[in-house]
Amino acid sequence: MTNNQFKDALRLRLLLPPRNGADTLPTTCGCGRTLADGDDLHLLNCNQLQWYWIERHNTVTRLLAGFVKSCCPTAKVTFEPSFETAEGQRKIGDLKVELDHEMIVVDTKIPNPAAHQHRPAPGLLPSEGKTAADVEERTRSSYSSITSPELIRSKILVPFVVEATGRLGPAATKLIQRLSKKNTSARSYLINCISASIAMYNSQSYAVARRRTRFDTHTTKPTNNYPIHSPDLCFYPRDDAEKCDNATD
Repeated sequence: MTNNQFKDALRLRLLLPPRNGADTLPTTCGCGRTLADGDDLHLLNCNQLQWYWIERHNTVTRLLAGFVKSCCPTAKVTFEPSFETAEGQRKIGDLKVELDHEMIVVDTKIPNPAAHQHRPAPGLLPSEGKTAADVEERTRSSYSSITSPELIRSKILVPFVVEATGRLGPAATKLIQRLSKKNTSARSYLINCISASIAMYNSQSYAVARRRTRFDTHTTKPTNNYPIHSPDLCFYPRDDAEKCDNATD
């Protein structure tokens, strides 16, 4: 990250507008939304920046998959498991982790605590951890109609919620602690990588939004994928997706 992107990432982590003074965004987002006071944090989940949010989500999921294989070498990890609902529709999770005597289904969520649906009132932010807890409850409810026998048998669904500030939800924290056991170095490394990845994509997206709004240019993807490597935890960048899939067979 550049110096300015690093500063933006720090402020976004605190749910503060990234810049002060003349370098802030105009009062209208590139998607057409009018930004009221403090509403420039809307850019943490703006629909026109979906590429960054998809990459942010997928990076966290891949980091978790590598962490699982590091802590549980015999585990089988499957990406995007599919399950059938009572209505005959398909529900797709993010990871299926098959351990020796149980199966865990993981659904990754990265909500923006400053989004209107999470605010208790206009101009107010939710209490600490409230967004993650609410999203966990909604995620569990969304799986309640699934009839797939393997998910019913497993009885373990983990909403792996990380707020857009980098804060882990209760279920995500418990899963990391459970899998890492006494491997505190692996646990700390995963949490740091998740935090750094979210901060990177947040700041990059804000830089793109600033350019697009100011110069009315089309959103472009970054040329650098900013991979996060760790030989110990098997964390792979997007371009090595096939390698990552092979490593989890």
